[in-house]
Amino acid sequence: MGHIRFRLKGKLFATLWSGAGFATLKVGYDEQTMLATSPNFSIPPNGGKGGWIMVKLANVSEVEFLELVWKAWRNVAPPRLGLQY
Repeated sequence: MGHIRFRLKGKLFATLWSGAGFATLKVGYDEQTMLATSPNFSIPPNGGKGGWIMVKLANVSEVEFLELVWKAWRNVAPPRLGLQY
């Protein structure tokens, strides 16, 4: 379908879209609200249900993107596992 999905225990937390220059991450509602005010991020066309955010990869640093991926991972991780990282 033109994208790579990342899951933890069957729960989707990130999608990379081939050739599109963006990724979608499940960062949670609070983080989504904060990030949506920046031009580097937007709420996905489906409305961002579940706290999803679109990241324009060319506009964010590698460090910033990795931090968001970790937040997305922790967002779906079981509480005991998420606290370890």
